[in-house]
Amino acid sequence: MNRLQSGSLWMPIYRTYPLEEASEAHRVVEERQSTGKVLLATEAGRKGAKQHG
Repeated sequence: MNRLQSGSLWMPIYRTYPLEEASEAHRVVEERQSTGKVLLATEAGRKGAKQHG
């Protein structure tokens, strides 16, 4: 079993943006303001997903 399958691989998430705010998410990444991954969530992806940031 690899680390991803075992759950021991961990990726820090800086913030999840709704798809409608993609330009803001892109700005944050471009200006290197994030300290982790910046995610874009679709409507389906937001149901039950944790919001970070």
